[in-house]
Amino acid sequence: MSSSPPNPPAASPDIAQLQRELAAKTDLVQSVRKELIRSQITVLELQDSILQKETDKADAVSILGQAELVLEDKINTIFELDRVLNAKITTLQRDLAAAEQAHAQDRQARDDIANDLARKLDHANRELGAAHTLAGSYAREASDARNTLASTTRDLANCQAELKKILGELAAVQNELGATRIRLQSTDDSRAALEHELTTIRNSLAWKITAPLRAITRQKL
Repeated sequence: MSSSPPNPPAASPDIAQLQRELAAKTDLVQSVRKELIRSQITVLELQDSILQKETDKADAVSILGQAELVLEDKINTIFELDRVLNAKITTLQRDLAAAEQAHAQDRQARDDIANDLARKLDHANRELGAAHTLAGSYAREASDARNTLASTTRDLANCQAELKKILGELAAVQNELGATRIRLQSTDDSRAALEHELTTIRNSLAWKITAPLRAITRQKL
């Protein structure tokens, strides 16, 4: 009957301690790597948030420009309406004066002209009233536009403050990432040193000479 194979050599306390330390450092390396991955994900999320804030900022600036253009167009329209109405009133006043001079020549014609001028004046007054109403509407819209502009300016200031805060957080994360990389490099260096030391021990003459003694010890155990 063939004899059973010898048991593997029992690890000495120093080797067992080294193996435990190596296992602990391996776990630490894995933990640091996971932390590094989470930090990278956080950095990417912060970069996306910064890009979104920049896009919102550009949209707000565009809306401000459009509001200013609309407000300027409406103000120009009000000025043009006022000029046209003043010109019409001036013309009507001249026509009325001419009609009064012709009163002595033809009463009926004067009455017809006066009635016609009255109708025109009434129409002009209605147009003037409508223009005033339109001007009031434009004024209200201009006030709303100014309020919107003020609100947008406040929102823009808030976005800038939030962006500044995010940039500060990003800098802190980058600093933490650099520190983590330094710790990871130190751990890798320690692991490499331990592996080298373990290889040196196994390749040493004392280890090879004491191999029979370890075998006898395992047999006794």
